[in-house]
Amino acid sequence: MASTYEEARDELSEFATTKWTAAVASISPSAPLHYTNLNADPPEVPQLWGRLHIQNRDGTRASLGGECSRFRRFGSLFIMIFVPIGEGSQSADQIADSLVVAFEDAGAIDNIWFRDVGMREVGPDGTYHQVNVEAQFTFDRTT
Repeated sequence: MASTYEEARDELSEFATTKWTAAVASISPSAPLHYTNLNADPPEVPQLWGRLHIQNRDGTRASLGGECSRFRRFGSLFIMIFVPIGEGSQSADQIADSLVVAFEDAGAIDNIWFRDVGMREVGPDGTYHQVNVEAQFTFDRTT
């Protein structure tokens, strides 16, 4: 159960990595998922790959106070899918659809709730065509 930004990032990263592995299994099982804060560079040889970015945003008090206070945290999760230009968008669309459904069907992991899950086509990005899966999330810290 996430009560800190670090715990939420860990749970979200684990969930996204598991769903990425399942989504690419039939298309390109070795397709890497990079993390923005670690190795975000594209593979040297153009191939299907992804980048996970978790962005925390504003928080707010979600209770009136008293002995137990609740603070709501907001954020966005992005899984950026890259396919080499010239290979078409079918594989990116299939992966994106699988990821969107995985987040929608889960609804939440522990106390992290997903909202507004969808796919956004970004288009050409250098030698790659980019499609993003985006999910808004919230979690509460209780004192």
